[in-house]
Amino acid sequence: MIEIGRRVGVSHASVSRILAQVGDPYERPGPKRCSLDGCERRSNYGPLGFCRMHEYRQRAGLPLDAPLMRAPKGTATPCIIDGCDRPRQSKAGYCNGHARRLKNGGDMVAGFEPRMKQPEKCTFFGCTRRPQAKGYCGAHLRQQRVHGRMVAIREQTVWDACTYSAVHHRCRQIWGRVQHYPCIDCGKPAEEWAYDGKDPTELYVERTDWGKRKSIVPYSRFPEFYMPMCKACHKRRDMRELHEAYAEFRTWRKRNRNESGSDDEPPF
Repeated sequence: MIEIGRRVGVSHASVSRILAQVGDPYERPGPKRCSLDGCERRSNYGPLGFCRMHEYRQRAGLPLDAPLMRAPKGTATPCIIDGCDRPRQSKAGYCNGHARRLKNGGDMVAGFEPRMKQPEKCTFFGCTRRPQAKGYCGAHLRQQRVHGRMVAIREQTVWDACTYSAVHHRCRQIWGRVQHYPCIDCGKPAEEWAYDGKDPTELYVERTDWGKRKSIVPYSRFPEFYMPMCKACHKRRDMRELHEAYAEFRTWRKRNRNESGSDDEPPF
């Protein structure tokens, strides 16, 4: 309106005086409200002018005057059971507790027992784990539910046998990702944790490569026997140690043949 007054040569004060008397005809109205009486929700601009909730009820054949499941601005209304002040969580208007009772055929009138505050640690004798429910930790709770009795849980130590993948997970937990370290041979960014072969209590695992060839791989349960290496240096080191082991085995087999003095081929 002020722009029109400037074009026709009317001053700004005159335009403001006219607008104060008759109002601005170009002023945009607010958002359209639902056409149902008493509903202040924003209209969905449908053919009947209902809001989104009442438009859904009209299509589904539900009564339009039924109370809304949720109050405006997302505030949950209470459960439809008399005396229950818990918020509604289901389409039927029940809270979680009454919806579960309705599904399992429980008493819908009886009240709920107050929730027990969990202690600082598990109530089983000698257990220091954090309780999960009924005063017990998750492990003892599962023992009671599955077996009907509870026993002490033995905590694993580093001396327990672990898998090949578990020891690499231990290395990541202690020192982080191997990519943060350089390779000890070439200085390039490391890619794998490599076993140095110096553990007197080493373990063995049978691995199968892409060619379906099986091999026995030694590893250690202790992370201090691992070092960061790139894939190329790791493979060269493993092949070098493999050839040295084969050479030692051939020497031992040849010595045993000479000491026995027999021309018969040994079984290995």
